[in-house]
Amino acid sequence: MGARNGQRVMIELYTAEGASPIEIYRCMRIVYGDDTIDVGSVRCWVSRFKSDEKDIGDRPCNGRPVTAATTERSSSREVL
Repeated sequence: MGARNGQRVMIELYTAEGASPIEIYRCMRIVYGDDTIDVGSVRCWVSRFKSDEKDIGDRPCNGRPVTAATTERSSSREVL
């Protein structure tokens, strides 16, 4: 589990215990230091968990899809 998901699990736990977003953020600063997500993100995650959402993963984003490099594309770049 990455640090990002670890922070989300911590938010989920403290939310279930009734802690406020700012209390959760302050606890996270002690554990994660400068790598802590910002307090606005903590508030968003608290809201998601209070609405009974249990998924800690990122939601799919709109926009350009991820493309993969194939050997065909790689060889065409080498020609250039």
